[in-house]
Amino acid sequence: MKFYLTQAMRRHYALFLVFYLIVSTLFAQKTTNFTGGYSAEVGAFISSTKRMPFWLRANQYGIVPLTAPVGTVRLGAHGEWKADSTVKRSRWFANYGVYAAGNVAQTNQIVLPEAYAMTGVGSFYIYAGKRREIIGLGDSTYTSGFYSWSQNATPIPKIQIGTNGFVPLKFTKSIVAFNFLYAHGWFPNTDSVQGSFLHQKSLFVRFGKPTWKAKFYAGIIHNVQWGGRSDYLKQSLTVDGKLPSSFRDYTDLIVARPPRNRPANYPGIDSNNQIGNHLGSLDFGAELMVEKWNLLLYYQHPFEDRSGLAFANSLDGLYGIRIKNTGNRSDYKFRINQLTLEYFNTTNGDKVPEGLTGRYEGDTYFNHSQYIDGWSTRQRIIGTPFITRGKDIRQEFSLPLNRSRRMIINNRIKMAHFAFAGGFNSGVQLETHLAVSQNYGPFVNPVYRNRHVNQFSGVLRTSIPTTWLGGAELQAAVSLDSGQLYDNAIGGYLGLRKRW
Repeated sequence: MKFYLTQAMRRHYALFLVFYLIVSTLFAQKTTNFTGGYSAEVGAFISSTKRMPFWLRANQYGIVPLTAPVGTVRLGAHGEWKADSTVKRSRWFANYGVYAAGNVAQTNQIVLPEAYAMTGVGSFYIYAGKRREIIGLGDSTYTSGFYSWSQNATPIPKIQIGTNGFVPLKFTKSIVAFNFLYAHGWFPNTDSVQGSFLHQKSLFVRFGKPTWKAKFYAGIIHNVQWGGRSDYLKQSLTVDGKLPSSFRDYTDLIVARPPRNRPANYPGIDSNNQIGNHLGSLDFGAELMVEKWNLLLYYQHPFEDRSGLAFANSLDGLYGIRIKNTGNRSDYKFRINQLTLEYFNTTNGDKVPEGLTGRYEGDTYFNHSQYIDGWSTRQRIIGTPFITRGKDIRQEFSLPLNRSRRMIINNRIKMAHFAFAGGFNSGVQLETHLAVSQNYGPFVNPVYRNRHVNQFSGVLRTSIPTTWLGGAELQAAVSLDSGQLYDNAIGGYLGLRKRW
């Protein structure tokens, strides 16, 4: 059994180690306080088929293989330095996180979804490396997956600046607060494109003080995959195999502006459109406190160009309601912690309303002519896992659709999702996800234009405290796929986790 790190992985983790050494040297002094912890887990997955059931692998940051059976060992560590409150730099901090999974499966692998070092002052930070994160307005804990940046794929190495939570604007008497990030990242190489980059930014605004019972939110997430080279694409899509990657190209894509005064041999797709693969969402939310319940309503509207920003794709997107129990009673036998309901629709991307034709073009979500692997990294969808690859679904559904070389061939979806979390006063925790979907295939293929296949996927998870190994937790899950999209399967996970 062999595990190894690629040259690209070694380069990115060297960046993390250098950054870690700098911040640890600065803050590991007597004038700082340190807190940290560790985790270890060992377990095994089984399935009635070779394919891992949907909810056992989705939204797991890419650490669960797509095939079963699997034996896994996971190790994690995190720590934070904060300056002593008696010194002048008391608002400075530094922290780090490392998490790794070793899987013994059809293909043995080591997955490193987290390895970062961060430093900052007050509410502002900068970090380098890979960090497990989800970006958007919504229920980040029990969602089916945020539209453009969910927990489904292994994180991309990047350098990022931003805010920890919402920062109030004092001149508005803290009624208005903002949350932003700005990042540059590196996509791993694929067979089709090597050396491409990530540009990412988001800005969210909150209206209402934290103590108010009603608050409102709005924001935007903008992601771009750009640059790199490819020997696989036809010449009309590249210039001698190269994709635009100059600093001037970068300044154009930041504001989604078509390139200016480009050479005659510039690829037509880049001369007539924005450089790179753009996508993101416009997010809206409202939060309301009613006695011991916190109610959050949210909507994430997808865009890939101006048509999505102008809502030419109708009301496609992710709709959600989260109901969270904020009570602190201790005399309960069973407690409902949270309920989440979501509806997801992406069937209108190519439908441009009358009156807007000629001004706007339709979208084929998560696909792109140059980056033919689509919005994915290391064979996982970066956004919602309900937009699926051809390799993950039944061949009798995927083969008639996959006339192109595109990896993502099911991006017209209607889906309803229900999540529940609760626990007993004994410490036993329960969590379930249930999802039903109608899948219409890709926009570019008319085979399933007015047809669809149905799918149900569900999972029940539990965490049971034990007296073993100084209070380790027993982790268990059972998951079911039934329908026409995936191979019918039932599978499970059993593991033991220790945190200290």
